Order: sequence, then C-alpha cells, then structure tokens
Amino acid sequence: MSAIKKHGVNDFWEISKRGSLPRITRAYVPKVLAAIRIMRNLDAHGFESPQQFPIYDYESVSIKSPLQLEQVAKWINVPTSDLRDLNPSLRHDRLPPNGGVKLNLPSGARDKFDVAYARYTSGRN
Repeated sequence: MSAIKKHGVNDFWEISKRGSLPRITRAYVPKVLAAIRIMRNLDAHGFESPQQFPIYDYESVSIKSPLQLEQVAKWINVPTSDLRDLNPSLRHDRLPPNGGVKLNLPSGARDKFDVAYARYTSGRN
C-alpha cells in the first residue's frame, strides 16, 4: 500500500518498474498471474481440461493428540488411501503431535471414530 501512495499509481507493473517492491514480490506476482492465465485457458497452453473434479463427502473432527492415518483407517474400516485423499495437507500419514488439527473422515464414519478415539485418549486402547 505504501508503494501505491508513494508513486500515486496502483498498477503492479508500473510500481515494479520503479523498484518500489521487494525483489521476491517482483518475481512472485508474475508467476501467480501466469498461473491464472493458464488456468483460464488450459487447452491453449497444452494442458488437458479435467472432465470433473472429485467431490468428497466428509465430516471433520478435531484431533488433540497425535495419530497415524493407518490407525484411524482401522478404527473406521476404510483404506488409508481414502483418508489421504480427504486430508491432502497431511504429510507422512500422521497428524501433528501438537494436536489442534481437523481430520476429514468419510461421511458416516464419525460415530465409529468417536468411540475409538475416546478409548484411545482415555488409555483403554
């Protein structure tokens, strides 16, 4: 905002030419704009348009202790790969040890999960 006030223009390219933006910003913004342009016309840029994106039906639960996806998959009787698909931000098939995470479960699996998680957190595993 200060670069806009300083130069009296709100055009990224003009402000960039004047050197008022950090180098990383000058490099990053054009990449984002290029990605937007490509996404708006995938075929013209040599990409195939997806026929449809998958629609996932899921329920989110709050997790306050570390868990492995494999453990959760056993509790609710679903493949671990289904949990990976519903939780793409998780790495290494585990929930972070600091807790406070939302875990997406397949729709209808919440009751099984709640019972198993209650046993797990109370030490009656």
